Amino acid sequence: MHHLSVLCRQLDLQTIATVLSSLFTGVTALAALIATWISGVATKQANNAANESRFFSLLSDLGFVIPQHLPDIEAERDFAIENDFLTTDKSVLDDNASFLEWLAGKLPDMPVSDHFRRVNLFAALGQIYKQANRKQQAIFRHALHSRIGDEAVRFLILQAVAEKDEETLRIFGSFPLGFENLHRMPSVMGELARRFAAPFANEIITNAKSIKK
Repeated sequence: MHHLSVLCRQLDLQTIATVLSSLFTGVTALAALIATWISGVATKQANNAANESRFFSLLSDLGFVIPQHLPDIEAERDFAIENDFLTTDKSVLDDNASFLEWLAGKLPDMPVSDHFRRVNLFAALGQIYKQANRKQQAIFRHALHSRIGDEAVRFLILQAVAEKDEETLRIFGSFPLGFENLHRMPSVMGELARRFAAPFANEIITNAKSIKK
């Protein structure tokens, strides 16, 4: 009986040691997971802060690509472009290249200076915006809109059209950058929105209807 009692105590001690060992291993693993999570959160926060700093720094360069004195684009030209679009055979404007070729032909006097600086600036802004979370995107979008007036937005979009620059138009559409400011030619505006700002097309069209011509 004595030997049996000793054996039971040894087994109990072994069981306790095994449980404690497993518990220690589990706690160690949990601590490692928590440390990894904290590190990931810290890294993400640092990246977000860096993106915000970079985005707002780039916004200060907008003055280099938007002329201080914007060229006058008469309403009559917009109305004429709209009428031409309505009477044009849409089958010849099926793809983006054909559509932009047609529309660019209606803007022969559109200035396109500082092309590379402008394209690279918006490419950088678009990339940061794409990497941002939803909260940051909302902040970036409002900040961008607050820095660019309605006529400047209109000018930038028409510049990209005149250059037949699909990529820049898609970047504008990702924000989106105020396509509704082309409201004097609603059918053309709607076509641009559906092609280059598809997720926001209905919103853009609705907003345009509220703008007084």
